[in-house]
Amino acid sequence: MNWESAWDHARIGVGIAAGYVRRNQKQIISSSTGSDPNRGSNRWVVYANYSRQGRVFDYVLYALKALCDEGFRIIFVSNSTNFGASEVATVQPWCAKIIHRRNVGYDFGAYKDGISSIDDFTAIENLILMNDSVYGPLFPISDTIDRMSMRDVDIWGLTDSWQHDYHLQSYFLCFNRNVLVSSFFREFWRKIPLINYKKSVIRGLEIETSQMFLDNGYKLAAAFPYYALTDRFMGRFPLAIDPKTAPFELELAERLRTHFATGSTVNPTHFFWEMLINDFRFPFIKGELISKNPAAIYGINRWYDKITKLTDYDPDMIMDHLKYSQRPRLFGNPPAKATVKLP
Repeated sequence: MNWESAWDHARIGVGIAAGYVRRNQKQIISSSTGSDPNRGSNRWVVYANYSRQGRVFDYVLYALKALCDEGFRIIFVSNSTNFGASEVATVQPWCAKIIHRRNVGYDFGAYKDGISSIDDFTAIENLILMNDSVYGPLFPISDTIDRMSMRDVDIWGLTDSWQHDYHLQSYFLCFNRNVLVSSFFREFWRKIPLINYKKSVIRGLEIETSQMFLDNGYKLAAAFPYYALTDRFMGRFPLAIDPKTAPFELELAERLRTHFATGSTVNPTHFFWEMLINDFRFPFIKGELISKNPAAIYGINRWYDKITKLTDYDPDMIMDHLKYSQRPRLFGNPPAKATVKLP
């Protein structure tokens, strides 16, 4: 272990330890009720949102409406520093509860406070935990929810990862009744640390959540499992050798093929983004992939045209968010005048 990795390892440990110190501190600033259009439903969503401007963007409203249309009661949790009455009013039509809290513990802190606001778990059938790190649904979310409701699992996510240890990726998790009525579920969320260092969140919460529930006998699954995606990629690789394919794209494909063949793992929402949309009608695309492309994946500039051609989703909602909130490097080829259309 070199000094950089040793320092990083130490920071992860300190971040987790500090999170345990914070876990019993109250972080909620205010709470209010929404219109609760699905009052009486036994399906819930806790949706975690953060914006440095305090603004609720149209892509978030689109996701809320899509979840509401599926019959879910939504608890909207904002970690934004500024979250005023006008923003509360913006989300009220689709939400049962709106919570404003300090940005302590990031999404898992929001999940924790959202879960604790549910009074009675005895009648709940499903609970989805979702955050605003993804754009969509690009395709009807009901397709995936209905398919996974037929599976004999206690917890499912959209994608899973084998990086470090096996886990479901925490941008979208669904807990089913068998785990929701357990005392273990409530105790787990009551005790989680409020961690403010991203790598500590991944190691100490995202991975640990899956591992803890697995260790306690619960069944986990991904709607779009990692090895099904790598198998699809490896199976179609010979077909990718086309004279019209750019040499650097072929080089990347070969590098990935070698990578997978040796058992190395990658983030599926990044490396398989295009295949997920093309072949699997995957309902979301990661915001970080578009705005930062941390793994320098070739072809991300196609995202705008890909969404326009294959889905009914308005990519201008993504453009609007990127303009205000981030410094994206790869925009694709949007129209000169982008207009935002709400659902």
